[in-house]
Amino acid sequence: MADGSALFGVLGAALGASASTVATWLTLRGQLRREVAQREYTELTRWTADKRALFRDIHVTANDWAHLLRRVARQYTEPDLAAVSDDELRRAERAFHSALYEAALLCGAEVCDLVDETEDELLRLTAALGRSTDYLPAAPPEQATQAAAAALVNDFPILRDIRVRLMSAMRSELADRSTPRQ
Repeated sequence: MADGSALFGVLGAALGASASTVATWLTLRGQLRREVAQREYTELTRWTADKRALFRDIHVTANDWAHLLRRVARQYTEPDLAAVSDDELRRAERAFHSALYEAALLCGAEVCDLVDETEDELLRLTAALGRSTDYLPAAPPEQATQAAAAALVNDFPILRDIRVRLMSAMRSELADRSTPRQ
């Protein structure tokens, strides 16, 4: 009988140790899952805040550039208006181009494509209004005068359409709250 009790004792101890090991493993696994979920939530929250700031910066720089272009267009009909310098336009162009690079790092494909399309249209408008850019030569004066007249009547409708689609894509991306692409 003593041998049977000892056997049951050893078996009970081994079973108890195994149960304890499994319980510890399950507890650690649960803690790890909670930590991973907390890190993912923190990262998601950080990316969302970064995207909001970037989206604001993109709109502000696009507005600044478009405002300068409106002033350039108005100079054709209002010669007394203060001139927009080439340096002002280049600063606006470079600020937007910088935001484009940040968008490539933080944003989804749809937003990146629309930011790129916005920059292309702003560059095209700048050149069409008779000002050169880092990427495009200035249009001849007679074409610039026509582009200015059209801008004063229509206020850059293609740019407006692109920016409306961009804002919609940005709202969708923020609502989706997806992590940045890798």
